[in-house]
Amino acid sequence: MVAAAQRHAYLAELAALADLRKQRKGDPLVSLLIDAATLHTEANLKVVEKAEDQAELIAAPARVVEGEPAADDAQRATSATAL
Repeated sequence: MVAAAQRHAYLAELAALADLRKQRKGDPLVSLLIDAATLHTEANLKVVEKAEDQAELIAAPARVVEGEPAADDAQRATSATAL
């Protein structure tokens, strides 16, 4: 899945930034830049995780266009079979 690959890339980037922080810990400007890059990457990672959590809702309009049932239709069908 695309989100899983993106999550993996962001985690690898965070690891690389942590290594860079260890190598350049004496330079305050570099430390600030690494902090900024880390915060940015963490925010991107949260967006990917949110997208994964909401994947069904995000994909529902596309399925309606393609003639498949919407997410709430699928959820009702799942709920009905669970009863």
